[in-house]
Amino acid sequence: MEMFIHAARTREEALDHLLILGLSRLGKTTFTNIMANKISFSIIVTSGPVLKKTGNLTTLLRNLEPDNRLFIDEIHRLSVVIEKFYTLQ
Repeated sequence: MEMFIHAARTREEALDHLLILGLSRLGKTTFTNIMANKISFSIIVTSGPVLKKTGNLTTLLRNLEPDNRLFIDEIHRLSVVIEKFYTLQ
């Protein structure tokens, strides 16, 4: 992960999409916060079950600033309706 962060910094680019997979209580959210701190960006946190309508996620995405990163905790619990809507776009 350190090499990934270093490469992004060297290119002065944002990190690409990340999927952090692991068992419950492993520290995925903590790890994300540590990365945000190390790279100096703001993290916007939401949860899959909270996003009940497509408009919820659309609003979050539209309001992101260039130095923001969106972290969706429990993305596996995202509504099927929302998944299908965004994969068809």
